[in-house]
Amino acid sequence: MGFLTEDVENPPPVPASTSEGPVRSEAIPNSEWINPLASDYAEFAKTKYASLPLPPRYDETQLKDASARKEADIYRANDQGNGIITQDIAPTVRYEQVVRCLWQKEWLDQHRQGNVQGQAAAVTVLRQSLTWPATVATDGGGVVERMTLTVSAAETGNAEQVAEDHWRLGCQGLIKGLEQ
Repeated sequence: MGFLTEDVENPPPVPASTSEGPVRSEAIPNSEWINPLASDYAEFAKTKYASLPLPPRYDETQLKDASARKEADIYRANDQGNGIITQDIAPTVRYEQVVRCLWQKEWLDQHRQGNVQGQAAAVTVLRQSLTWPATVATDGGGVVERMTLTVSAAETGNAEQVAEDHWRLGCQGLIKGLEQ
C-alpha cells in the first residue's frame, strides 16, 4: 500500500520566468511531486528523514515524530484553498535544517556554558551537515557557501555571528516545540 502523498498525477509546469505564472522550484532529479495536504503526509515525511547525528538529549524517534507532525501542520496552515504540492525531497531538506538548527543551538548553549568540548562536537556535526544529501541536492548556489560561514564562525568562537545566523535562518521557529 502506498502513501496518498505520493500520488500527484499532473505536476504543474515549471515556468521559466514570473511572467509565465507562479514560479515554482525547479524539479530536483529523482524527486517526485507530492501532495503535502494528504492525511498521511506526516507518516510519509518520516520515511524521507535520514538518520542524522543529534545533540545528546534528543531521541531520534521522538524528534522525527514531532518534526513530521509540525511539518504537516505548517502545510495545512498555509493552504489557501488552492492546494499545495511540493517535491518529495522537501521533508528531507526540512529535517536536515531542523537538525542543523538544533546543533547551532547546542553550540550556542555549550558556548554560554564555556564547554569547549561540547562546542567542538557541535562544530564537527555542523561541518558534516554541509554535505548532507538533500542540502547538497537543493543548493542552487550560495546556500552551502553561506552555511559554511556560520560553521567558520562557530569554529572561531564567534557566538554573535552564530546567534545572528541562527535567527536569520528562522531556527527558533523551526525548532520551537521540538525541544527535548
